[in-house]
Amino acid sequence: MLLAGDRGAARLAREAVGALPIDASMRHDVALVVSELVDNAVRHSGTGPGGRVGLRVSGEAASLRVEVRDAGRGRPEPREVSSAASGGRGLLVVSGIARRWGVVAEPHGTVVWADLEGDGHSGEMRAEGGGR
Repeated sequence: MLLAGDRGAARLAREAVGALPIDASMRHDVALVVSELVDNAVRHSGTGPGGRVGLRVSGEAASLRVEVRDAGRGRPEPREVSSAASGGRGLLVVSGIARRWGVVAEPHGTVVWADLEGDGHSGEMRAEGGGR
């Protein structure tokens, strides 16, 4: 799925996750991870108006992978923030929910991925579309 590189991208990504045939508790976790990664891509990659962020969610209900692609060159890392800060905890949230996550540099940008595990009550599921 391709999303416009603007503030509405995270909301649209969450809505797409809402349509996936997965357990409700897993859907909540996937939506939170997707929202954080897409928001980070829009805010920090240099992807702005006219740019695109790619979202892919693939796997089976018991084990899903979220991938967010953008045209940025940076390497996202969790950072320490003060308790008074109103933001900056997105990757800490992802780290707390995902079984594992990472970053892959590509020739034309970056992919941030996260693997999540669920209870396996649903069958095969795929909602994808990458690119820039």
